[in-house]
Amino acid sequence: MSKIEDLHFKIERARRQQIYDDRVRATTSQFLERYRVVLEDLHAQGLSAYIPNETAAADRQLARIETLLGSNPSAAREMSAEVGSAIYRLPSLARTAFHAAKEAALRNERERHAAQARATELLEVAWQAHLGSWEDALARQLAYPLLGAVRRQLLHPGNGTSLAQLNAALSLVRTQAEGQSDALRESGRAASDAAAAKTILEHIQAQPAGKQAVPSNSSAPAALVLSASELAAHLLQVTKDGDDQAIDEACRREVVVAVHSALEDAGFVTEKPRRIREGDRDEVLIRALRPSGAEAEFRVSLNGDMRYAFERYEGTACKKDMDQVLPTLQSVYGIELSDRRVVWENPDDLDRTAKARPTPGEGHAHG
Repeated sequence: MSKIEDLHFKIERARRQQIYDDRVRATTSQFLERYRVVLEDLHAQGLSAYIPNETAAADRQLARIETLLGSNPSAAREMSAEVGSAIYRLPSLARTAFHAAKEAALRNERERHAAQARATELLEVAWQAHLGSWEDALARQLAYPLLGAVRRQLLHPGNGTSLAQLNAALSLVRTQAEGQSDALRESGRAASDAAAAKTILEHIQAQPAGKQAVPSNSSAPAALVLSASELAAHLLQVTKDGDDQAIDEACRREVVVAVHSALEDAGFVTEKPRRIREGDRDEVLIRALRPSGAEAEFRVSLNGDMRYAFERYEGTACKKDMDQVLPTLQSVYGIELSDRRVVWENPDDLDRTAKARPTPGEGHAHG
């Protein structure tokens, strides 16, 4: 015999509730485990740091669900459903935040490098400006090792050196180097003074009468007896004396040319001027003749004195030539004659009435 029957069973309410709670608790626990895996992956990848508020809130919610599973599985399931979508969005949100942070980091790095480059450029400009203000070349060379150490320490990119720090360090190096250079120069000053004295002495001796102008109170060479400053003073005096002598000679040359030209203008036949130096006397002699035998003679000294003599004339011809030559010197050639003094005169140029003729160093004088 066979039989099929439909029956309806019913268990106690408490038992049914227990089965229900166990089922809800089991399924919710599975979702809870999935949520934890998502959060653990975010922590493991370091992505949770980019959404700290969201992951912290998710951790609190999962802890709350964990608590509700024991006391109220249905509430835990409801809360799990609400939290699930938010947790599943976290990986995408974290990756977006990560990429944004990465781009920001790259921008910051570029800006940091640019700022460092600008700062380094400013420091480099300050470095060059500071060294450019050093007038002591020896100090710059002596400071090279110290400057290298300062550069390695302060101009390294990224060490944050300020302009004030750099200038203070360079000023300290400069003070030390200039002290060293002063000491070196002082140690070589004696040799330098001797070399300077030797050079100045050579300049003095190259001047006219330079050897006679060098004073000495011993038999030792002047460069060993006199200091460079003393020799420099003598060089100045010798140079001045040489200039004065050259100027006097140039002026005398102009006077000689003027006298020579004035005599020729008056009809004289002139000889070539010649210089006569005897003892302390230094003069240029200009002689000129007329066909009649009359002659004129001018002696021009270096100190501005001039003596002339018109001789071998008869009657008033002498005065006539003088009145022609001497005014020409002044009006035509610009030679100013002053302090005229007659030292010898023969009115008629006749031997019987003439006074004794002066020696060549005498005659009509103009100064």
